[in-house]
Amino acid sequence: MPIFRSKKFAFINYFTCLKLVPWALILWLAAASVSASAQSTIYLLGEVHDNPKIHAERFNLIESLLAKKFRPAIAMEQFDRENQAILSQAMSSCKNADCVIQKAGGKGWEWNFYKPVIETALKLGLPIIAANLSSADAMKIIRNGFGAALSDETLRDFNLGKPLDSELFRKQKIAIDNGHCNILNGTFTNLSLKQPSSLGFQSSPLICLLPTP
Repeated sequence: MPIFRSKKFAFINYFTCLKLVPWALILWLAAASVSASAQSTIYLLGEVHDNPKIHAERFNLIESLLAKKFRPAIAMEQFDRENQAILSQAMSSCKNADCVIQKAGGKGWEWNFYKPVIETALKLGLPIIAANLSSADAMKIIRNGFGAALSDETLRDFNLGKPLDSELFRKQKIAIDNGHCNILNGTFTNLSLKQPSSLGFQSSPLICLLPTP
């Protein structure tokens, strides 16, 4: 999956722990991102969990990009990657988002926030990529290392076949603590091990727009 290495990135991070980014800044970032280079840009779109305004702003950005004739593949954390075949079948046979969610969605998500994205993908015929490292695979990695759930190709592409650099591991623990509002009380190791493997599929944000050939 070397796609992340050859394209230009636009990282618009809406995830700010317990504080919200000023709306003027969000709108400015969105407007600045809708440019002539949109066709070759990867957009990594995070969120403030369960915040309706943030979800609405993110969807407005997606609509702005689509209005510029950008036709990406949409990678979504809401779907486990091992369910890709089920998701693809649902996208080809379903007429609405509720049908897709019923067939391929899982528990634990406030699906009403994501229905507009799925509906838009159905309307425009855009592929959705299941991008989540599932809890089952995460537990395999925690217990037996990355090779227990990831292919040799993935390990090679993301340099996961060797132990994490100690300094990277230290910084990863700090980032995870900050990202969880400093409430983990030092419980980092398992999360730190899972996070780099998640980065290989979704780069942490919850929705990713990928240019297509």
